[in-house]
Amino acid sequence: PSAELRQTLRTLPGVVYSIDLDRGLEVCEERVLQNSTVITLPLLSVPIDENHLLTGLSDEEVAAVLRQGQRREVDQGDALFLKGAVADSIWLLEQGTVSILSGGRDNALSTRLATLGPGQFLGEMGYIDGKSRSATARADTPVRAMLLDTRAIDALLALQPAAALKITRNIARELSNRVRISSDVIKEAPAFVRVNNALGGVSP
Repeated sequence: PSAELRQTLRTLPGVVYSIDLDRGLEVCEERVLQNSTVITLPLLSVPIDENHLLTGLSDEEVAAVLRQGQRREVDQGDALFLKGAVADSIWLLEQGTVSILSGGRDNALSTRLATLGPGQFLGEMGYIDGKSRSATARADTPVRAMLLDTRAIDALLALQPAAALKITRNIARELSNRVRISSDVIKEAPAFVRVNNALGGVSP
């Protein structure tokens, strides 16, 4: 209600108002990601052959994977894939950052679930369960990546079964890490609720 705050907001272009605190924070985080110039370009790049998906593979196996992959570049704001689409590929990020969003084409109604960067991979769930995409992946910055589609993965299984097995193990390890992180968050929830109640808040 302060006059100073109202005056400040009037001078800011494109102010977005939201009655939902969580969504308001999401908008702020997205603006920071999109407009940040603090991280220099070299820090936003990790060679494909050092991607987490390829951990433990020999030089020969990595070379075999790279021969099967397709180099891709995605413009800032464009989708790598959309929620509900056929899950037919794994993306290995080399440069740029990607947000995983809960919604489909309408970004305004989406919540960011995670942000991934160089050296990480995404889209692996479809490789595991064969189901459609459970979320949308959107480029927060210009992205350079390698795409391993189902044809490439099938070729690896036939030509380099040991490499395909190592990749599967790396995916399992990543999924396990995510489950552990989620479990830690759940463990912390009761303590947060107790503190929130003590401060007069309302627990969900």
